[in-house]
Amino acid sequence: MFNHLHLTGRETPQPFRSTDGRYIASFNGEIYNWVDLAKNELREETSGASGGTGPVRVESDGDVIIPMYRKYGASFVKHLDGEFGIIVLDLEKRQIVLATDIFGTKPLYFSVFPVEVSQEEGCKRASPGNDEKRYSYQFGASIYRSGLSRAGAPGYSIQMVKPNTVLVFEYEFLKASTGECGVSREEVDLFEREHREKLGTASAESIFSKSTMDTFINKVFQRPKPLSEVQKPVEEEDGSDPQRYLKSKLDSETSPLLNGANIELKEPTVGMRSVRLVDSFSVYEFDLRQFKDSTDDAITAFENALEKRVKTSLHPPFIGLSAGYDAGAIHLALTNRKTPHYFYTIMGVEDMKVIERRYEFSKGNARSIIIDYSYNFFQEFG
Repeated sequence: MFNHLHLTGRETPQPFRSTDGRYIASFNGEIYNWVDLAKNELREETSGASGGTGPVRVESDGDVIIPMYRKYGASFVKHLDGEFGIIVLDLEKRQIVLATDIFGTKPLYFSVFPVEVSQEEGCKRASPGNDEKRYSYQFGASIYRSGLSRAGAPGYSIQMVKPNTVLVFEYEFLKASTGECGVSREEVDLFEREHREKLGTASAESIFSKSTMDTFINKVFQRPKPLSEVQKPVEEEDGSDPQRYLKSKLDSETSPLLNGANIELKEPTVGMRSVRLVDSFSVYEFDLRQFKDSTDDAITAFENALEKRVKTSLHPPFIGLSAGYDAGAIHLALTNRKTPHYFYTIMGVEDMKVIERRYEFSKGNARSIIIDYSYNFFQEFG
């Protein structure tokens, strides 16, 4: 579950899909070097790598994700410069790749948890009279923890992908055609121990705690309706409270997780037999040793960081300029790099002599808006 803001390149609907249906990807954030990747890394590639013919078509930053994954596998993230939370689904390898940027600027959450496989889902018992409960797994990812909660994931199962991290999961489906019945409780217990050990997490709540299993048995991920559709005047026929009404609205539309991405599976399934973490690594390895004897490189790095954030933007940057250091540093860096931009200043208690000098320094490169509201104005209308 991802919410998106369109800032660079062509407006592109998500998720991204390869034309052969093998790869599906979605992300939140921005990839700053997408133009360079398209020219240098993907110039010789063809969309055949994504299931079509002809050169790879890159019109927005997200368009590089699937071709770069095809070229480099899960380590493709090491070639990206940006702020992002990314999920890639490889249906042929049956892998799910989750990745965060170096500083974890864009959060990414995931959830893996077991649900009981019911008789109605086509589960055949191993022998007549065998009433041992069997389980399958659900997996989800979202940029918000609340997104997974609203979709039905129990709280104990939701974890945040650490900054500067790539996680690779492998999954296997239970096949309805073979009458596969799911995994046993003992297998789920083993999964829980391995899962926590690999991720270095601990939880006081067991997978089989009553509060979670009673709530989520026999359920699939729910795909909630937009809040605009459910937050309406409540017309209660049974006298229930508004919270119950909203929950019933969210519960009314359910669908298996993968079907939410319109994936056509070759045969019906009754959930996942397993979801296992098979690899994890850092996007970037830092060398914290210090050899610098001046701040020159730090200043250059700061200016580079600003420049790459605005060079493919659809609109000039617009900043609030005060007499302070932070806004001044941004304004100075944009001016030094001759980046056209706008700034506005609300006078208030600002030192206007500093503002005037900054305005003079950036003439011809920046357009300014000075807003002069007196103290009496704020008292009267604030």
